[in-house]
Amino acid sequence: MVASSNDIRTNSDKSSIYEDRGWNKSDPIPDHIYDIHQSLVEEGIIIHPEIINCSKQFIRKLEPDLPNPDKPRRIKRCHYVNHCPICNNLLEQYVEKQMNPYRQMLLDNGGKNILMTFKLRHNQKSSLKHLQKVLKDSIKKLKDDNIWKRTLFPSKYRLYVKTEYEISWSEENGFHPHCHLQIGTTNPMPIDEMKSLIATAWTRVVTTVSPNKFFIPNLSNGVDVTDTPSGKHSKDKDPYGMD
Repeated sequence: MVASSNDIRTNSDKSSIYEDRGWNKSDPIPDHIYDIHQSLVEEGIIIHPEIINCSKQFIRKLEPDLPNPDKPRRIKRCHYVNHCPICNNLLEQYVEKQMNPYRQMLLDNGGKNILMTFKLRHNQKSSLKHLQKVLKDSIKKLKDDNIWKRTLFPSKYRLYVKTEYEISWSEENGFHPHCHLQIGTTNPMPIDEMKSLIATAWTRVVTTVSPNKFFIPNLSNGVDVTDTPSGKHSKDKDPYGMD
């Protein structure tokens, strides 16, 4: 997707207002986040005017000296973090920064940062809103499942859980909502054993939540589990919502 030449929003658009005015680009939002925002607008999924126009104009700062005293204006955000991928990305960056010291402390003391990615079956005709609801309701139910709260991550093994809902898109399969759970844990259980247990629990939970049995994932493809010290995951996924 190519940005409009009148849009101030992207890092890559060389004809933007930034270059016209001789300003340095300081927007921390990566281009693919703006692209997914535009896709959601074009598909009629984002319909709120404030969210549609997020990051498309400048407003004067209430406190001109913060954070860049030489710039009296800033990009106007909508702040709907649960509905706008742009503002959600800003929140994600803030949360990640706050988490880093705790994650490093855990790793320094022999703990693990486990990344679990949960997916649903779908095709190009699947409703994004319905997929998102099934995904979110299933994650909520999973966190209350005994496999999760008693076997894998009881409080004695768990330092933190970060929940991140994301959405990607492809021509073949359409929108693909999924969820990353990042868990700081001291559970010594091997990763393969964790995956086997959580995959079974995930399939069972989705079966009870989804009225459409087509969404139920199989045991091999429904969950990915990795030991990820950095907390980073695939860069081609696009954050959209966080509970």
